Amino acid sequence: MAVLGRLSVLDGVPRADLSGANLTGPAALHCIQASYGNLSNTDLTGADLSHAHLGRADLTATRLGGTNLTGASLNEANLSYTWLGGANLTRARLGGADLTGASLSGANLTRAWLDGADLTGASLSGANLTRAWLTEADLTGAWLGGANLITAVGLVQDQIDAAYGDGWTRLPPELTRPASWTSAEADEYRPADPHQFVGQWHPEVLAGQDNALSAWDYHQTILPKVVIV
Repeated sequence: MAVLGRLSVLDGVPRADLSGANLTGPAALHCIQASYGNLSNTDLTGADLSHAHLGRADLTATRLGGTNLTGASLNEANLSYTWLGGANLTRARLGGADLTGASLSGANLTRAWLDGADLTGASLSGANLTRAWLTEADLTGAWLGGANLITAVGLVQDQIDAAYGDGWTRLPPELTRPASWTSAEADEYRPADPHQFVGQWHPEVLAGQDNALSAWDYHQTILPKVVIV
């Protein structure tokens, strides 16, 4: 695995192949031009990717925990099974992005554009989606426990009905909490640490589970766990 954690600035590398690289810590990749690039299985934990251009890039199973992605362009990028726990995605553009099975636990998605994004089976546990755009985003099987969606834009009832949540999930006043969601009193469904979550799982299995089963309980007891902290 290449270790690029001490790299100062990497720029002008559209279609670059950095798959499997380690760019953790102080790697400064702000404003990087890597559209269509291959960054799959890359460790970018804590890196500065603010205002990066990563449209249609392959970031499959990449570790982006705590990464600064403020204002980054990730339109139509492949972020399936990617770890984005605690990442700052304020005003990031994720239109049409593939976030299938991704973990955005505790992420800041304030004013992020997620219109048309595929969030099937993704974890948004404790995420801040203040004024985030979710028009036509696919939330099928997504875990919204503790997420703040109260001012999310473009969110409709069908999206909420297809997702999982709990008593801590904050919804816009015009939307109704599904009866199948767990309540605030069901303490056994509340994770002790919402920033610890399974980084990779199989949403197709979830479709066969009873709707009353919370996604967190499902992750903890049914699936082999890959916990990333």
